[in-house]
Amino acid sequence: MPSTYHLSPQQIEQYSRDGYLRLPVEEHQILDPKKLNSWTKEVQNWPYTAGKWLCYEEPTADGSCNWDDPDTDLG
Repeated sequence: MPSTYHLSPQQIEQYSRDGYLRLPVEEHQILDPKKLNSWTKEVQNWPYTAGKWLCYEEPTADGSCNWDDPDTDLG
């Protein structure tokens, strides 16, 4: 796997216009989708500790994180 990936001018323009950039793994090959899935599950299994790290999922009424099964598009 390469350690860097250079964005094309078109990709930079798309990001500036849309606010996001989709990079299919076949294009950049800088991470292994299985490893990303493993890391995601590891973080999801961390115990919720108020103020220790940010909760990026929808908080529930009691303030805890809602770690429903997230769907990660790695294609």
